[in-house]
Order: sequence, then structure tokens, then C-alpha cells
Amino acid sequence: MASSCPLCRTPSSLVPLQLAPLNGHRLVCDNVPGLPGYVFNPCGHMTGATLAAEAVALRVQSSGKSICPFCAKTLDSLRPYSKLYFYIDDDDDHQHPMDTVGAIA
Repeated sequence: MASSCPLCRTPSSLVPLQLAPLNGHRLVCDNVPGLPGYVFNPCGHMTGATLAAEAVALRVQSSGKSICPFCAKTLDSLRPYSKLYFYIDDDDDHQHPMDTVGAIA
């Protein structure tokens, strides 16, 4: 599905980001301010830095590959997770940071 980046308008294939409620406690522990800072590639589940690093370090015994701990999709071997950058428009004081979020691919 071709689309474009909402910030720079560069054409790309975007994956909707997903905040997994099953691991919410871990997200709060990893990110004291409360917002996840990383996203798994290619599924789009958001997480904290510690869980992202742990998930990449673990390998499925049968395939030797890392998987997303939320949906069990195989993570990208070159870039298993990406840093999230939040953008808040200065014109809209009431916008929540989760409304506009992007990941560096």
C-alpha cells in the first residue's frame, strides 16, 4: 500500500503503528515519561527501548530469527526496530503526541 510520510510527504509504504495493550505494564516501566520510543519492523507495534532490544536478542529456535513479542511476525533482519519521533504542531496546543507519530525506516 503506497502512501506518503505525513511530515515530509516522501512517498513510502507506511505501516499503521499499534500500541499493544497486552504489554502496557512493560511499556510504562521502560518509558518513564509514558510514550513508547520504538516500533518493531514490519508489524508496527510500539514499545520501549529495553523490550525492543530484548526481543531482537531472542531467537526462535526453529528458524533462528527474532519475532515481535506481540504478534509473532518475523522482524526485519537488517532493521528489526526503529526509533519513533513525535511531532506536535505549534498551532494546535491540544493535540496529543500520539496523534501524529512517525518512524524512521
